[in-house]
Amino acid sequence: MTEELIVHQASELHAAGFQHAFFACGESAELHAQARGGITHAQVAVSRGRMVRCLAVMPEALHCVRQVHGDRILEVTRGAERRQWLDTEGDALMTRGKGIAVGIVTADCAPLLVADPTSGWVAAAHLGRLGALAGLAGKLVRRLQERGACLETMIFAVGPHIQASSYEVGEAMFAALPLVAQFQDERGRYCCSLKGLIGADLEAVGVRSDQIQWSPLDTFSDHRFFSHRRQGCEAGRQLSAIVGGCSGG
Repeated sequence: MTEELIVHQASELHAAGFQHAFFACGESAELHAQARGGITHAQVAVSRGRMVRCLAVMPEALHCVRQVHGDRILEVTRGAERRQWLDTEGDALMTRGKGIAVGIVTADCAPLLVADPTSGWVAAAHLGRLGALAGLAGKLVRRLQERGACLETMIFAVGPHIQASSYEVGEAMFAALPLVAQFQDERGRYCCSLKGLIGADLEAVGVRSDQIQWSPLDTFSDHRFFSHRRQGCEAGRQLSAIVGGCSGG
């Protein structure tokens, strides 16, 4: 039986006319499973088809990369072969191509989708603790600005990810975190706040707090989502993606 495909959207991106989605539950895990030898080409095609129909693009228009918890940003242009990106290391993709979708996969890390209605630029970034500490979010903003995006009109949406209360770390790791990422609950557990890390990085490059929409959903405690912390190596991945080319200019 095919599992239900759950689709979450950010209201601000939706209101601006950008096709996007944070997908949950089962199917998006199959997107990259082919590279791991886990499933057949036919299964990948079925899952990809369900998601791209939600995004209103052709299957070949959805581009993802091999994520490595780093800070490399790649630009997808029209005519790029989808398959080439699956073997390319990176943790953020950006495009201005009309009808081109860029996506990342997560299983506790934070998915960040960015769009600028003025220029039509969009981006997707995979932000775990290492990528956030490396300043990937801020670097992505600067790269988009270099390519003509307008900081003042950018929209940022952070999808479901492991919330601070579920992201317990050791005392040594906690002490090494910036203060904005340190979180202790009522039991005194040492935890890491991805929201604190990402929010501070975006603020440092001039992003206003009202430009960012945060999902309160916790991938660890909400079993509709895959969670590496909860499921270990058996965890699948959820896809988050956005389509480029919606420009008001």
